[in-house]
Amino acid sequence: MWYSNLSTYILFIAIVKLASCLPSGGVDLKNDPVKFKYETGVLKITIDTPPQSQGDLETLVSNLLARDDMKHLNSSLLKRDDPCDQKAPNFNGQFVRGCNKHLLAEDGKCPFRAEGKDCATFCETRRKFFYGKEIPYDAEVILNGPGAPERSLSKGVSVSWGVSLGLTAGLADPTGVASGGIGFDISKEVSYSLDQDFHATNMKNWCGYFTFVPKTVQSCGSITKFGQTEIVGPNGAVSKVCDEGKVLETLPDKCVSYPFRTPNGNGDGVTLVVYTRCDLPHFIAPMREQNEIYRQPEVADLSPKTHEKNPFDP
Repeated sequence: MWYSNLSTYILFIAIVKLASCLPSGGVDLKNDPVKFKYETGVLKITIDTPPQSQGDLETLVSNLLARDDMKHLNSSLLKRDDPCDQKAPNFNGQFVRGCNKHLLAEDGKCPFRAEGKDCATFCETRRKFFYGKEIPYDAEVILNGPGAPERSLSKGVSVSWGVSLGLTAGLADPTGVASGGIGFDISKEVSYSLDQDFHATNMKNWCGYFTFVPKTVQSCGSITKFGQTEIVGPNGAVSKVCDEGKVLETLPDKCVSYPFRTPNGNGDGVTLVVYTRCDLPHFIAPMREQNEIYRQPEVADLSPKTHEKNPFDP
């Protein structure tokens, strides 16, 4: 008999964030024939009759979590937040660590859940929120001085941009593999529309142009590739399926970048004015004069085909 030498069976459930449901330091919930005690991050459930088989154990756990007095605990477990899923993140370029949507195994492999022709899985371990490369609006430049016309962007003006994951791992469908790991589909193209008019104000002594700075996300983690096995169907047709037992390799520290999206699926970001010299509009004004978001690393597009920093500016 399974666990026949036990007069009392104690089921331990490690709970990561249970402290929000029960106070720490040890709590007894008086329920017969089942007793609960929460202490130092572990919920101990003591029952009078031990399970006789693995099936009995699974049924026991299911019944316990369905009890009325366990509903608040069950809700905490099922709705455990992934620290990397942030609805209003701080786009400061700092990594959020401890992503727990798909945890790595002890040997460092990403657990098998391979689908598609790549037979590969991605386990995210950290996520960074930052402002990406600017996307100038298709609008007239902003002039300055006496008689210069006012410039503005009208509500509804939009920008669209393609998504380049930046993932090089020999995958046929990197978008699909990355989407499976982070828990949502990464669109290949996103757009953003102004929800109100945007006017160029406080130009000081500069000219300029309108630009959009997209909110961007980078997810990093490990990719595990699995091999395939041929199977023969009833009609003799041979097909290949991903094989959990054939681990080919694990690639650590792989990152993908993609746009941050609003709940309605659109891109998001900040519209601003970039100051340029009026006598040499190809050169932007010194960074100390620019919007603080524009001053963040890799936001400014300073390639020779667009704009450059004035070589005489500090």
